[in-house]
Amino acid sequence: MWFLLVSASLVSTVWAQSQIFENERNEGSPCYATLEDGSEDLSKPIRCSPPFQNVVSEAEVRVDPPQMTCGVMQGAPTRFCLQTGGFYRECDECNAYIPEKNHNATYLTDTHADVNQKAYDIVCIPEKAYDVVYILEKAYYKVYILEKAYDIVCILEKTYDIVYIIEKAYDIVYILEKAYDIVYVRLKFHSPRPESFAIYKKNRREPYKDDPYHNEDWIPWQYYSTTCRDTYGVPESLSIIQPRDGKTKVMEDRALCTSEYSDISPLTGGNVAFSTLEGRPSAFYFDITPELQQWVSATDIRISLRRLNTFGDEVFADSKVLQSYYYGITHFTVGGRCQCNGHSNVCIPDPEDGGMMCLCQHGTDGKNCDSCLPDHWDRPWRRATAENAWECKPCDCNGWSTRCRFNEQLYTQTGSGGECMECSGNRDGPHCERCLPYHYISPVKDVQGRQPCESCDCNPEGSVDLQCSIDGKCSCKPGVIGDKCDQCAANYWSFPTAADQGCKACNCLVEGSLDNSPKCAVDTGKCNCKQNIEGQRCDRCKPGHFEISSDNKFGCTPCFCYGHTSQCDKARGFTKMVIGNDFSRSDGEWKSIEGDQITPLKFDGFAKLIGVQSLQETAFFLAPQKFLGDQRAVYNHQLRFKLRIGAEDAGARPSVEDIIIEGSGKIPLKISLSITEQNNPMPSYQLQDYTFTLHESPEYGWTPSLSAADFMAVLSNIKSIKIRGTYVTSGMGFLDDVQMDSAELRGSGPPAIFVEKCECPNGYEGQFCERCQRGYYHENNGGPFARCVPCNCNGHSDYCDIESGKCECNHNTDGHNCETCLVGFFGDAILGTPDDCQACPCPQVVGEQGETRIGACFEIQGDPNSPICTECPEGRDGTRCEQCADGFFGDPDGRNGEVRSCRKCNCNGNVDANALGNCDRVTGECLRCIDDTAGFTCERCKSGFFGNATAVRKRGEPQNCQPCQCYPPGTHLDTNQLLPVCDSYTGKCSCKPNVVGHDCDKCKDGYFRIDSSMGCDPCNCDPIGSINGTCNVYSGQCYCRPGVTGLRCDVCEAYHYGFSVNGCQACECDPTGSTDLQCNELTGQCPCRNKVEGRMCDRCMENTRSRDNGGYGEKICEPCDDCYNLVQESANQHRRNLESLDKLLQQIAENPEPVGDDFEIQLKKLQVRVKTMVADAKISSQNEEGGTLKDRLNNLSDKLDEVVQLVSNADKQLDVANNHGNQAKDNVKKAEMVINRAREALKSAKNQMDVKGREALRKAQERAKKFGEGSEKMTQIAAEARQLMEQQEEDANEITSIAEQAYEMSNDAYQLAYSAMQEQVHNANKIDTLKYKLAEVENKLITVEKLSSNTLLKATDAYDDALNIYQQVFNLEVPVINSANLESQARQISEDSKRIKEDAQRLMDEYSPLVRNTMEKRMNLQDLLNRANMQQQEVDNRLEDMERHRSRATEAVQLGNNVLEDAQNTLETLKDFENRVSSNKDAAEQALTRIQDIEATIRNANEKTEQASKQLSDAENNSNLAFDVATTSKEIAEKASATAKGIVAESTETRSAASKLKSDAENLRDKLEETTVTVQLKNATAIKDSELAQGALKEANQAQTQAQDASTKVAQAKKELEEISAILQTVEEPEPGLLADLERRVSAAESKFLEADLELRLEELEQAKQKQYVLNRSVEVEIELLESELENVKSISSILPESCPSSNRPCLEC
Repeated sequence: MWFLLVSASLVSTVWAQSQIFENERNEGSPCYATLEDGSEDLSKPIRCSPPFQNVVSEAEVRVDPPQMTCGVMQGAPTRFCLQTGGFYRECDECNAYIPEKNHNATYLTDTHADVNQKAYDIVCIPEKAYDVVYILEKAYYKVYILEKAYDIVCILEKTYDIVYIIEKAYDIVYILEKAYDIVYVRLKFHSPRPESFAIYKKNRREPYKDDPYHNEDWIPWQYYSTTCRDTYGVPESLSIIQPRDGKTKVMEDRALCTSEYSDISPLTGGNVAFSTLEGRPSAFYFDITPELQQWVSATDIRISLRRLNTFGDEVFADSKVLQSYYYGITHFTVGGRCQCNGHSNVCIPDPEDGGMMCLCQHGTDGKNCDSCLPDHWDRPWRRATAENAWECKPCDCNGWSTRCRFNEQLYTQTGSGGECMECSGNRDGPHCERCLPYHYISPVKDVQGRQPCESCDCNPEGSVDLQCSIDGKCSCKPGVIGDKCDQCAANYWSFPTAADQGCKACNCLVEGSLDNSPKCAVDTGKCNCKQNIEGQRCDRCKPGHFEISSDNKFGCTPCFCYGHTSQCDKARGFTKMVIGNDFSRSDGEWKSIEGDQITPLKFDGFAKLIGVQSLQETAFFLAPQKFLGDQRAVYNHQLRFKLRIGAEDAGARPSVEDIIIEGSGKIPLKISLSITEQNNPMPSYQLQDYTFTLHESPEYGWTPSLSAADFMAVLSNIKSIKIRGTYVTSGMGFLDDVQMDSAELRGSGPPAIFVEKCECPNGYEGQFCERCQRGYYHENNGGPFARCVPCNCNGHSDYCDIESGKCECNHNTDGHNCETCLVGFFGDAILGTPDDCQACPCPQVVGEQGETRIGACFEIQGDPNSPICTECPEGRDGTRCEQCADGFFGDPDGRNGEVRSCRKCNCNGNVDANALGNCDRVTGECLRCIDDTAGFTCERCKSGFFGNATAVRKRGEPQNCQPCQCYPPGTHLDTNQLLPVCDSYTGKCSCKPNVVGHDCDKCKDGYFRIDSSMGCDPCNCDPIGSINGTCNVYSGQCYCRPGVTGLRCDVCEAYHYGFSVNGCQACECDPTGSTDLQCNELTGQCPCRNKVEGRMCDRCMENTRSRDNGGYGEKICEPCDDCYNLVQESANQHRRNLESLDKLLQQIAENPEPVGDDFEIQLKKLQVRVKTMVADAKISSQNEEGGTLKDRLNNLSDKLDEVVQLVSNADKQLDVANNHGNQAKDNVKKAEMVINRAREALKSAKNQMDVKGREALRKAQERAKKFGEGSEKMTQIAAEARQLMEQQEEDANEITSIAEQAYEMSNDAYQLAYSAMQEQVHNANKIDTLKYKLAEVENKLITVEKLSSNTLLKATDAYDDALNIYQQVFNLEVPVINSANLESQARQISEDSKRIKEDAQRLMDEYSPLVRNTMEKRMNLQDLLNRANMQQQEVDNRLEDMERHRSRATEAVQLGNNVLEDAQNTLETLKDFENRVSSNKDAAEQALTRIQDIEATIRNANEKTEQASKQLSDAENNSNLAFDVATTSKEIAEKASATAKGIVAESTETRSAASKLKSDAENLRDKLEETTVTVQLKNATAIKDSELAQGALKEANQAQTQAQDASTKVAQAKKELEEISAILQTVEEPEPGLLADLERRVSAAESKFLEADLELRLEELEQAKQKQYVLNRSVEVEIELLESELENVKSISSILPESCPSSNRPCLEC
């Protein structure tokens, strides 16, 4: 028993230690300081360490040699004995193959405790000397609690083996698989402790791998022996003592030897504890003592057992003595931590190499945190101490590297030792702070916002230096360009070698070079020419082209010459011009076209533009005539205009035909392109400029793709130009300022060098070879494009039309080439003699022009009737026109009687016009009627056809007579021809009985079998079992309701019952309770087995119960207990009562009595109403004023439907009443049954409680007394009695509850029955009312039947249709509504509404600033509106001034009239000149009426002058505004000046004419003409001045824009310099690259100053100022001149005579 007690004590101790390790296993000290909120402060690292633990727990231990484990040798059990120190020894066996006797090495580190501890590791000594000692299989892991805990060594019986065995070394090895800092090693022996043993350690670089040198590199850690020096060569000592001189130091990382644990006592339970730092003075300075840090580190541990402790009695070779000497170990514990060097507090399994690894912090890396991370080498790695965590700091690589190394020299110099490695982005330097050589900083940042370096890539042959500038540009040799100096400059070639100075010059002609930029091939020096230019220097046009021009993108213009020659040159005398419309006064004759229809065009005189609006299709602007015709001069020039669309025209899309130019000719061509081609914008509501180049090059987008000749051919004869105006349906478009560049002869513009002068070949003439010389014509009348060929007139003419080639024929010849005789002549004109053609012997005819001439004829050689007339009067025929022609009838020569003219035969168009002999030429009878017509004049259809034979038929329409499309089986046949009978006009077929349709091709509804040839047979569908009255048209099968079958749907399907309008229901007989699955066809009652009831035979009868048959076989019902008979009797009595109630309800239903006193009064009223309705029906049948009889029938049908509905409702109510009665009856029956059951149950419960309960209690008491309280059987009986009483009590309560429910149900049944009775009486009243209505309807139907049997038939059909519709409606199913789904949807909608409300509130909050901003903008717009109103008021004031001037002009006109009157008086005195004055009176009137125009011009001049003066008064306030006003004033003033000069000239001429009328009236006309020319010239001058003013305005705007740009650039440069200045003031020690960056920014700012070009801008502004001053002065001079001329005009007007005398009338205006 003592061994068990000792074992139990060991178990408790070891279990306590294991719990300590388990609690601390996952706890480590923090690696960072802790903040107040419990989180880590990553800026304050501190030393940390993993939790202290038993590092060998649950680990594998290796025993060397492994076969020395007790019980392992040859698989045989080994005997061992306990050492007691005396003679008596207790022995046992160990066997590795029996779990209870197994003592292997796994128990050394097993942490699973058990109360019955038997965990010991035995090393046994064999009985034979040549055997080796066995230790447990493996033993190199740690242990807390072991089931078997001692190591046994068996001593051989032979004494000569004892020494060898006892002094043999046995090892226990543990591989940690990682470096650990070991604090102590503890061993506890179950056997006596060894006399000599040692502890070793090993530090391997890769401890997670197998040790290839497992017997080498072991470092002694501690020796234990009583003979330290002899055994281990080490003196015995407990500690290391350092010398006190302070000069020498003893190494402390060496093993000590002690005899403290080498005594044989205690015989069991002896401990061995080894502390790695005990007795080592430097342990107090462990953090700064590397030798001790290395000393406590271990990756492998070995326990070497060298010599046993004995009493010396082994010499006697007693087997029990020998078997009592062994090594028995119970505990092997190693305390320590994962070695993480103070940089981690967690060790985790290594997923790659196995074993454990530190989860490093502080920027460290490695399995033991013994190194820094690849990018954390800014200072050297150190082990953490209590004072300093010595975390690894990251290297400063500016984000360009993730690897660095420690540089001691750099660390000493700068305090930062991290030298970056493998810098990306082409960076270099310790911190990747600069670029690699021959690289520069890229201006483009990468995705991380960094600026990498890019290679300069300077071409070594074209650059001076391979290092580029900060912007990546290389220094190039002369003639070399490019950022990399890798190409020759434009107009240079031959890229240099390293020895060359640069590229060679090409000397390309600028005008001929592409884009006017001289450039040549770098290898050949050939210049890069424009498309139509060739030559080494691009100095000549390609063949077929002329005139090199810098303005021509393609260099030279192709020779057009209508394709007749390729030789041309520029024409002289042509100047540039612009064909255009600005819509300032009119629409310029532009039109609007939509599809092929011309639509109205809108002209806006105020906005000076035109507009269109589309209706259905796209609307186009159609150009006027001046844009059409020959416009070859616009080739390679531009078409410009301004366009906008409506403000509401959203969704505009371009098309390929937005701009269309159509040419004309024999082969008309059309070219088009999209509005967005040539980089033009998509039209919008704003007016935008559009420019299109007219050239065939594909880059301009014109379709189809044409050659230059074809493209110019289109332009040479333009038929139309269309500009798309609308881009959406019902859209709007507005066009303005249309211009097209062109040329004109001897104009005022600059020379036009793009017009050709062709060198024409023989037969051609004209500037463009567009005409043929006389005697030539354009072949095939092809126009100017066709070649010119000589005229061919067969000797009858030498000349022909130069276009068509038609000859000018003589000698009675005709034809294009004079190849035929004139009409009315015959002969051979191609003989070429004057007498080729002779007159024809034919009657005269009327020609096409209405002239009378001889009819045509032709000659047949050898024919005696020759010549034969070919042109007779209408309707005549024959060789001499002696008979009527085919299709005519009559007798023109009177050969058959009197003379009758030929008339056209009338066959109503029913003959083939191309056929001959359609009618008799004498009588006119039609002989060949076609299209199934017949008759003398083909006026009717043939038999079997129908239609209007005389109806007019257009081409492509079907013939008038069509065959009757009757269906033969359903149509009556003609007895003669056996053809279907149909109406000859309508084609309606005559149908057989019960057949309908226009073609008699279908049966009436409710009939079938049309192919019987006897009409259709009735379906006879059962109205109850069928869905409707129709059936299959072929088989007659009716459409049945569910569960109904039969041809006529008149019987239920098998296993169905209840034939009704709802179909038949399934029997659903219970197969276990019924004898047959077919139920009664009327009631649905299934045939039940004995004592089984229910419609489906699915329950046992009352007072019976179902026997459990295991779910198989038929249902068997057996009687219940006798106690239920009383309940049965009560239920039967209740049923009898319900039957009495049912009889009472039936009597009420069969003999209803009216309720109320007014029933007879209502009945009389109903009779009066019936009589009234009958009278109304008779009156309405006359149908004199009301609707038709069909309408009344429809009304009757509707009322009949109402009656049917009412009857149906009454039936339903009756059914409901019956159901309620039946339900009440059932409820009463149920109530009786429940009450009876309740009574019986109460009685039974009471009896059981009174009788059985008391009897059971009495018996229980007696038996208890008899057998005693301890009798188990009596106790059980008493318990059953109590349980029975409780059960009876529960049954009584339940029955009471059931009785109460039954009482309530009976009351409900009574109320329901009473309600049913009341409803029955009410329904009886309704039924009587309905009967009266039904009688009324029957009377009306009888009346209607007497009026018209046909109408009655239609009414019957309508009734049948109504029944069918009723059946269809009846068949409709009420949709199933998922209320739960609706509720969920409602909840979802409610939640969505709440969410939407929240979103709306949030949006209101978010957009409230926007609303406020909008309100502010609205206020600003209101201010602008007010300003606009003020301006409008000012305009109104000016209009009033204009009205005053108009009144003054009217007075001037009146004054002019007076002057005319004076002139007339003067003419009266000059009688000699009266005739001349009269002849020139009209001219004088025209001259004098121009006074109104003169006055209006003066008024406009005054207004414009005042406006100009007012605008000029503010000129000095704003230079830009003044310049704009000045240019506008100049335009107005110059125009006014020109007009005023014209006025002066006209006034002078008018006064002269008036004063000199006596001498010469003819002189007045000359003066007027002269005045008109002068005014026109002045107007032209004014227009030119206006254009100059507009140009000046554009220049001013451009200058303003340039000034703004310059100001912006100066501001940017100034801001840049201020930032640079601020940086320089804050920098104390510049960083690398900072000065270079500042230098780059200063250069950029300087370049911005240079780009601003302030001096040039100031000079331009000064010049503009001078121009402004000059313009202002010229305007002032013009104003003074106008004022003087105005006074002059007034003086002239004042001296004119009051009136002009006339001999005919008093004044010119009368």
